[in-house]
Order: sequence, then structure tokens, then C-alpha cells
Amino acid sequence: MPYWMLKSDKGISGEKFDMFINICSANSTAISFSKMLYADYDNKPCTVEQLLNPYLITSIESRRWYGYSEIHSQMIQLIYAANDNVKRIILECYDDVFKKKQTETFKGNVCLN
Repeated sequence: MPYWMLKSDKGISGEKFDMFINICSANSTAISFSKMLYADYDNKPCTVEQLLNPYLITSIESRRWYGYSEIHSQMIQLIYAANDNVKRIILECYDDVFKKKQTETFKGNVCLN
């Protein structure tokens, strides 16, 4: 993702998010989600993780995030196959690249982290 998109106050949302996910899924074989694991916290899979579970390729423990130095001591990358089902789940659940805006379909039913 280009750096200027990360610096934007709005990020990528709405129709632009749909376009972004469509472009990514058409040109990728896998998609990843980062998940922080907190001590003394029940780390049950959220609704989106449960929906995406059939497409999980692997999970990788990592202390780094795509070239950045350590940002959290307990982090995993969940790697999923990039296919139409995964794209549909993402677009049905989220409306922005930072997972801050949920779609009305899943509002209140899906974890944001």
C-alpha cells in the first residue's frame, strides 16, 4: 500500500475500498491480516476469522510488520488464499482499509482488531 494512503486521515473507504480489494484480489495469491495477542486476554477468533478460517493457508508469528521494526512482542500474521470467497467476506464485513468502519450487515457482530 502506498505510504500516502497510510498518512491520509480517511484512509481508503467506501467505493475506493471496494476498488482496492478488487484490484488486490485480482493480482494476489494471498492476503494477510495482522493480529495482536495480548497477555491475560481471551484470544478467541472473531467472526471474520471464523468466516475466513476455511481459506487460512498459515499463520506466522512475527515481531515485525512489513519492514517496520518491532511494533508488538506478540503478533501473528494470518495468511489467507486470495479468492472470490475471501474477497466477498472482507467486503461484506468491512468498509475501510483500517477495519474501523464495519458494513451495516456485520455492525456490532465483528471484531475490529
